[in-house]
Amino acid sequence: MISVDIALKRTYTKVIKEKTMKKILLLSALLSTFALGLSHISNSDVIEYSSETPTMLKANEEESDVYLLYFKSPTNWGTPNVWAWEDGPGTNPFPELGWPGRAMIEDENNDGWYYIYLPSYIDKVIFNATDTEGNAVQTDGDGVDPENKFTISPQNQWIDGIHEETKTNEDGTKSTIYMPNTPSYTQLTEGELPIYEEEAVIYARVPNDWNKAVATFTDSENEGDTYTKELTYNSTEKWYIDRVPAKYDKVTLNDGETENLKESTEVDVTGGTPYYIQVTDEVNAEGKYNATVVYEKPVDESEVFAVHAKVPENWTKVGLWAFKYDGGVTAIPGTWPGVEMTLDSDGEWYTYEGVSNIADRVVINQFVFEGGLQTVDIKIESKECWVVLTELNDKGQYEADVYYEEPTIEEPTDPTDPSDPTDPTDPTTPTEPTDEGGLTGGQIAGIVIGVIALVAIIGAIVIVLVKKNKKSKNS
Repeated sequence: MISVDIALKRTYTKVIKEKTMKKILLLSALLSTFALGLSHISNSDVIEYSSETPTMLKANEEESDVYLLYFKSPTNWGTPNVWAWEDGPGTNPFPELGWPGRAMIEDENNDGWYYIYLPSYIDKVIFNATDTEGNAVQTDGDGVDPENKFTISPQNQWIDGIHEETKTNEDGTKSTIYMPNTPSYTQLTEGELPIYEEEAVIYARVPNDWNKAVATFTDSENEGDTYTKELTYNSTEKWYIDRVPAKYDKVTLNDGETENLKESTEVDVTGGTPYYIQVTDEVNAEGKYNATVVYEKPVDESEVFAVHAKVPENWTKVGLWAFKYDGGVTAIPGTWPGVEMTLDSDGEWYTYEGVSNIADRVVINQFVFEGGLQTVDIKIESKECWVVLTELNDKGQYEADVYYEEPTIEEPTDPTDPSDPTDPTDPTTPTEPTDEGGLTGGQIAGIVIGVIALVAIIGAIVIVLVKKNKKSKNS
């Protein structure tokens, strides 16, 4: 019986050893997998997104000699604009206008022909317009041969339309571009050529409920000589701006409406160029809005306001898009996704302080061109405001609450993950990952060494326990 008892004890001990070692091996595998997982998290690639607005080089230059550029626009184009510059330094003759440049003047005596005078240093142009289907169209500024770029000569010329060419891009792909036809230095229009007139630059600011700024100019020496022009809003300057013949010395502004026209009082503009006209909300006894003019740009803090935003804490960048709902005029510089907001020193709010006071809508976004999260179009008053993102709607866009005094509110979260909310991932569109910090190589090495040491210690303890158990059974 003693030998059988001993055999049973040995068998029992062996079973205990095997089971214990299996547990140790399983624990080791799990701990090793955990360590490798940490290593993967630390060393995973982080995708970065950026959205930069191209910068056009601009410089103020006094116009001296000029030349006449005629262009016959395609029949499906609206009024063409000219974006002009000097190759090399990039000098722009109309720096205050911005893209799409200067509108050309229609030659009423020659159907389809438009003209513009340019300074003699200009040798690069892009013709652009909106076609009859509402699409933006333009010619290419360089052409298909990078070694022989398209340029124009500083002399009177006529460009009769455009043509298509195939351009090879840097990545080897091909695209179709539009190029101006070969210029003719022999007149292709009929009648006398337009006379060059000195120009003045007008800046105008009108009440927020005006959707346009239309200027009517009068020559006091010839009351029958009038000129009307819809001014272009420049979101960077935050003024309506344009160039007009300098001979006109009286100006009125209106909102361009056919019914219930709102019109300003008349101002004299005899003090030089540029001049700055401001139309107030005050109406005189005749029902006209009071207007004033100065010849130095006014410094008015009320022309802009700040927008603050509170976003989910895992957003690494925040962009702001702001515009006027009627007409869609942008109220910040650049294009979508707008301007990048800056996190305040207290880490509570993202802020941008330069929103034009024409803005009545904003969109908060992740400052990526596409594939990022954003809010709905948020209606605001044109004054400092605090925007708090709340929840995602069924279109995947955030709703938001707006305050006009700083509120005390917790960080907005994504309702789709109640345990630890993060932005939902669209499986078809990559979203911007957050930087969780990860582990350093030294930290990972320490974990791995710790796992190995732990396994060794457990193994040693088991061996000791087994030996003690054996001794106790034999005694």
